[in-house]
Amino acid sequence: MRTSLENMRHFKAVADWGNLNHAAKRISISPSAVSRSIKIIEEDLGYSLFQRSGRNILITQDGKRFLEKVNHILSSYSDLFENSELTELRGTVKLGASHWLAAKFVPNKLEKILGDHPLINFEIFSQDSNISILKVLSGELNFAICFSPKEHKDIDSITLFKGELLLATNKNSELLKAKRPIEKISEYPAIIHKANEYVFSCIDHPMFKKFKITPNIKYFWDSDLTAIELMKNKRYWTLLPDIIVNNEPRLKAIKLPQDWNAPYEVKLIWNKKSSLNSVSIVKDYFF
Repeated sequence: MRTSLENMRHFKAVADWGNLNHAAKRISISPSAVSRSIKIIEEDLGYSLFQRSGRNILITQDGKRFLEKVNHILSSYSDLFENSELTELRGTVKLGASHWLAAKFVPNKLEKILGDHPLINFEIFSQDSNISILKVLSGELNFAICFSPKEHKDIDSITLFKGELLLATNKNSELLKAKRPIEKISEYPAIIHKANEYVFSCIDHPMFKKFKITPNIKYFWDSDLTAIELMKNKRYWTLLPDIIVNNEPRLKAIKLPQDWNAPYEVKLIWNKKSSLNSVSIVKDYFF
């Protein structure tokens, strides 16, 4: 069985909102990640949870029965931390996150934590993921939220959500009009994420080799917000997570072949020497 608590939370969000895109936006992940969660659960169960009705989806009778069980499981999981010393979180928590995540993903999560734990305050650092990881290792940050960090012997992590890296360009780009844009993309200038020590690089992504893409690199960027701003130029293209592409009106994904495979993970990381108190609570809110 592959179904996880994360998958069940995604299912519950869709059941509550009745619309996959609205649910994904509400819980700050990509629609494709929600779809994958639903597919995993349905494959494990052997039956359908939803039926489509126009833009909305209707939960089936089997889905309703499963939702009751999911509500019980998620409630029981939360109860593990109720009325225990772990809930007495106080003081300052320092959290680093990549620029886009710090602006679009983190704030909603923190509001919930602050509502339940009024004795704490947060310091948020919007910065390159590599810097966040270095500061977690040095103890300057308690946590960081990063796109696809590499494993490190002194760092623990949980995966908050998964998605797909997409080839993206300006929504008005001529490249989008090509019959097979992936065959034309090397003719257009690229802006690529700068390689660094602790985060997987996009410069030599295996999909480039597989589809014979030779990036004509004009800029290297270390901030996803910089990449979005540079995409004002209608000729540029880049490789970005689907959660960014799908939530930025300036961007549009290039049509990709069916065998395109460029997964990524967003992880909450912390130093293994961190106190159990803050780790247990904070990771539960973000997970």
